Amino acid sequence: MPLLSASLLGVILTSGCMFSLLLLLPQASIGTVTYVPERDAIVWSIKQFYGAREYRMRAHFGLPSVASEEDDKDSWKKPIGVRFEIPYFTVSGIQVRYLKIIEKSGYLALPWVRYITQAGEYQLRMT
Repeated sequence: MPLLSASLLGVILTSGCMFSLLLLLPQASIGTVTYVPERDAIVWSIKQFYGAREYRMRAHFGLPSVASEEDDKDSWKKPIGVRFEIPYFTVSGIQVRYLKIIEKSGYLALPWVRYITQAGEYQLRMT
């Protein structure tokens, strides 16, 4: 089996009101990490992510020192969003064996099909 890779991988860590202060700039072993204040999130972007590999991102935050009683105890448990594409791969394993295009306008079709798997809305939740 060929070594698959995900492309345009993005990991979004949304804080809600969990982070009161970004103490150090986030660091990653691959890709770029940015803090997006309008989304109150950290976004880790990786152009190419090969299978059977492990990469790390590290960030240090200050936490709020006081929380009101009305705050929901689970409000800090925001989901971690992930977006990605896996070119030349289908999760279902479906393959197009034959494709015939009939076009009267003279459209020139290429004789191949490009497979791509995209993450719709993929979220990881902490418990």
